Amino acid sequence: MKRAWLLSLLLPAATLAQEVLPEAEILPDEAVGAAEVDLLAAETELLDAIRQGVALSIAYCEEANCEPAVSREELSRLVETAEKRIAVLAVRHGEGSEATLEPVLLSYATVRDEYAKYLEQLGTAATEEAPAPEEPVFTTEAPAGDLPPEVFDLFRDVDDPLADDPIPDDEEL
Repeated sequence: MKRAWLLSLLLPAATLAQEVLPEAEILPDEAVGAAEVDLLAAETELLDAIRQGVALSIAYCEEANCEPAVSREELSRLVETAEKRIAVLAVRHGEGSEATLEPVLLSYATVRDEYAKYLEQLGTAATEEAPAPEEPVFTTEAPAGDLPPEVFDLFRDVDDPLADDPIPDDEEL
């Protein structure tokens, strides 16, 4: 139910992004090196729209104590995608062919950093919510395999310490 509500929030944002940026799509890795700057800028805007949805999901689930609509694996892939784009475009920019790549590179770096921050938030939330294993405080059973049976033979006499030297009864005195 909560996931459907969250997706209903995200769907208009994704639809709006597609209406405003109809050419926006996640480009294949092979196409990035030769893609036009306008397509790259559109991709960064789409990645930013996705980032906003991720932020909403994480914020909602922090309050509602639920699982966000995004997984650590999905966020890792988005971070990797942004890093690949930065690497390819840095080489392209270094060749000096296009000065207009600088704002796109900065956008990819910003998106990557934001996704990495959300990835870290999911990691800390998972460690905070992981319950510690419950251990019984008192047990009536001996730990299995900790001590050899010969050790217990030492304590047999302790159970009846006066067996060798009986105390005379009061009637005998």
